[in-house]
Amino acid sequence: PLCPRQLPYTIYRKPKTMSSSPTSDGSKARLPRKYTIRNQRQAWTTEEHNRFLEGIKMYKRDWSKVTAHVGTRTVVQIRSHAQKHFIKLKRQGRENLIPPRRNKDRREDENI
Repeated sequence: PLCPRQLPYTIYRKPKTMSSSPTSDGSKARLPRKYTIRNQRQAWTTEEHNRFLEGIKMYKRDWSKVTAHVGTRTVVQIRSHAQKHFIKLKRQGRENLIPPRRNKDRREDENI
């Protein structure tokens, strides 16, 4: 038998404004979007974390390349893990190990 805490299950997101009355333009307010969590959360293995660290050293903040290097996690999982890892490094006073943020205008510069 399935325990209620087992996955998959559906979560409904709260919209920014929840109103049953029409909005200013006359349309109805959006209903909450639903999404399904398919996989149970799993702790990072030592091997995955080591590949993550290698990927960060080689590719900095190019998350798609780091994801390909780790091989077992999604881009969203990589970014979340990186965020937590960078917070930990900052707390330990090792900011020099955090790669600089990527320049969002970089793509425009490449097309010139």
